[in-house]
Amino acid sequence: MIGNRARPSILIFCLMIFATPVYAQVPFNLIISEQLRSTFTLVGSGARAAGMGGAFTAVADDATAASFNPAGLAQLVVPEASVVFDHLDLQDQYLDFVVLDPVEAPLPLSDSEAQFDRNSLNFLSFSLPFAVGDRRWAAQFSTQKAVDLTYHGDRLFSEIDSEGNPVVDIQQVTDQSGGIRIYSGSLAISATRRMLIGVAINHWKGDWDSSSFTSETIVEDPEDVEFLSFTQTNALSAWNFDLGMLLQYKYANVGIRYRSGFSADYTLKVRVDTNIEDPLIPLPDTTTELEWPSTLNLGLALKPSDKVTLAADFGRTDWSKMLFNAGVQTGKVNFFDLEPQVSTRVSPAYDWRVGAEYLFFHRSVIIPVRGGWFYEPQPGIDAVTGKRFVNKGYTAGVGVKIGSVAVDFAYQRKNSDTPITLFEPDDLVIGDRNNPAEGRLQRSENRMFVSMILQLPRSLGRLIPAIFVEPEKSPIENK
Repeated sequence: MIGNRARPSILIFCLMIFATPVYAQVPFNLIISEQLRSTFTLVGSGARAAGMGGAFTAVADDATAASFNPAGLAQLVVPEASVVFDHLDLQDQYLDFVVLDPVEAPLPLSDSEAQFDRNSLNFLSFSLPFAVGDRRWAAQFSTQKAVDLTYHGDRLFSEIDSEGNPVVDIQQVTDQSGGIRIYSGSLAISATRRMLIGVAINHWKGDWDSSSFTSETIVEDPEDVEFLSFTQTNALSAWNFDLGMLLQYKYANVGIRYRSGFSADYTLKVRVDTNIEDPLIPLPDTTTELEWPSTLNLGLALKPSDKVTLAADFGRTDWSKMLFNAGVQTGKVNFFDLEPQVSTRVSPAYDWRVGAEYLFFHRSVIIPVRGGWFYEPQPGIDAVTGKRFVNKGYTAGVGVKIGSVAVDFAYQRKNSDTPITLFEPDDLVIGDRNNPAEGRLQRSENRMFVSMILQLPRSLGRLIPAIFVEPEKSPIENK
């Protein structure tokens, strides 16, 4: 029985098939179906935004703005530097699984779980607002860990007979490190007194390693062991752009962010080892292209007073357009289920976020408190049940701003409960779909964010006009 490779990215396994035009001989779509439990929604950075459930498209008024809406940078009045760290605790529980063999009686599996925690540098930026004429401008350079693929899992469980005795012991060990980081340069301008516009040019750089080992041991014959293991190194590179607009009214803001799709260069090296008969086809080192779809985000922020902000965001990504070329005979297929675009079951995902912020003032100190909720459907759909993985969660946050320094904290709780199917190693190799194990995967994530924003001297904002714009002459010099 093959179960959790837990949080490895879809990229790792889906793109294994790029290298061979005879991929249909190997049921990689079954392997892929077990990897879609990774969070794949790309969200901006910052503890303040996280505390508001990620509803920040129409707010975007601090040093993390460009990761949500580059137009928001034009709201800055002084240069700012920011850094964001996050900590993740993740737990997967595999419950009520039963192997549905069409010949033999159903065979239950013992419940099991995998736990993991990690720390990471999430975001780093430097923002420089400046004025040219009567227009406010702002530039920002930033880097964001868009997808963190670091993971370790070690899971033990058993197939159980009708008398409650273990028949087969299963072990799974997964190690992964690295991820995908975005390096961005952004520019925003106050086009009118009401409308801000901005653009970000992004370089996507991915670099991660993965290894996985799964074994089955017959309890009555410990020498009878089947195993399937592989290692893979990955690299991804691409460029794209974000366009943003922010409309500002007395009691409300309206925000729009469009993230362009792109074609990524992807290289991989895969090594597979198994003692199962008719092993996986060896894959040569290869380079290919992956088409990544665009994303549209819409936001609304209500400001009934100077102390209160109420925000809501909507996002749409059409994952059915995430495609790659699987060979001359097959053509382009969907990244998640390897089906042609006309027949894929993968559909657009719509995510929703709501949040609120209230400011307490005490002399020169500002103390914000925040809360939020979010709904994140993932692109992945289980290969057999057809069920989509959906993350739901809530957030809470608090901060303090004293003078030129602001520190924010946020807590995020994310849960999902999805009917899924799992397959044995030999089933994956020979493509047998007749006896999967069906059950439930309950995932819970606890995540902490901490951000620090430092406001820098205003004089830095005069550097760009001094370098690129001729200063206005005095009336005496004009004579």
